[in-house]
Amino acid sequence: MARLDHADGRTEYQVTLQTSPDRGTVHRAYWWPQPGLRRAHGSTCEPTDREPIPKTTAS
Repeated sequence: MARLDHADGRTEYQVTLQTSPDRGTVHRAYWWPQPGLRRAHGSTCEPTDREPIPKTTAS
């Protein structure tokens, strides 16, 4: 899964879905927010399975 934050404020999620064992996988992109959809529940912890974002300094 990948999250893309666009300059115009939109958020796009790219996912790979396995439709069935014999048909393989498909790639889809979903825009957020979508009318009628909401977050089911929040989390009290930060994700740990990604590399930290490098800090940049202005010169």
